Amino acid sequence: MVPDLIVIRETDRLIVRAPGPQGPSGAPGGSYHVHTQDDAAATWVINHNLGVYMGLTLFVGDEVQYADVHQGTPNQTTISFPSPVSGRATFP
Repeated sequence: MVPDLIVIRETDRLIVRAPGPQGPSGAPGGSYHVHTQDDAAATWVINHNLGVYMGLTLFVGDEVQYADVHQGTPNQTTISFPSPVSGRATFP
């Protein structure tokens, strides 16, 4: 059971927390996709068919990689790198 009101007393202040309104629905449960790019390429076009715009994590080897990401549709993402790389993209 979740309490309606939580009060935390600190030395100089009193913090009162109350539940807020319901937030928007998230992506359907279990929405997950892993794209593996075996052949090095400067542009990866990924058809994940998840039906939503969502974040992703890029790995080159075991390192997180940053790149230009364009989500043209809720089902396709294009990733551009400065030079050809291979690796994987995970869409949680």
